[in-house]
Amino acid sequence: MVSFTDTSEARRWTDRILREVLIHGGGHYGFRLCHGAALGFGDGGLLITGESGAGKTDLALKLARALAAPVVTVDRGTIGYRHGRLCVGTLPFGMNIHRATLADLGCTVSDLARRYPPIAGKHYLAPEDTERWCGISRVPWTPITAIVTVVRSTTRTRWHPLSPDEISDATAAADTSATDPGYRTDWLGLAPHTPPSPPAFGGLRAGWFLHYRPDHSLPQDWLADLKRGILPAASP
Repeated sequence: MVSFTDTSEARRWTDRILREVLIHGGGHYGFRLCHGAALGFGDGGLLITGESGAGKTDLALKLARALAAPVVTVDRGTIGYRHGRLCVGTLPFGMNIHRATLADLGCTVSDLARRYPPIAGKHYLAPEDTERWCGISRVPWTPITAIVTVVRSTTRTRWHPLSPDEISDATAAADTSATDPGYRTDWLGLAPHTPPSPPAFGGLRAGWFLHYRPDHSLPQDWLADLKRGILPAASP
């Protein structure tokens, strides 16, 4: 029998079990673990990918507030097909948000630190408190119609559109089954003998490569192009 000394330890074990179920059990239903942020725009959605530390969370939260778009996830989610459409869904965990991002959004970091002590500079907020502290709304999943790949910039924020082949490659890179250590553990015995093939990602309308500097304003021409790419009928 496992005993816990505090609620945070119990939560870590609960998250580990849920993660294992979703990673291996989700494969039976065509869903994979996704490393990226996602926003919903009604009938469309934006997937934000990039290496750890590139600024995905920061960008997602700022876009959510600037464009009044609900957040699906800011770091980890599930990706696969739902009702015939490529979708990203929320994992039932908290959201890791860097304290500098929270400060930029006007959150009272001292209050957060008392309730959620930072780990490696990030606060692990429960989903409901992410809404409260970050001033956003959330949805459990969204169909993905566009993608942006983010790299950290030391000069200025700039962007360029992706070709169709680059969009396909960027979307496939969001599937972390080949790189995430979770896919190589199976202590619940859920993995099939033959791992399922990755989903054939496709059908996205638009994509961009963004050299992102969080302390600079987002380019207005990119915001206009982004809205046209996600929802072609929307006004810039």
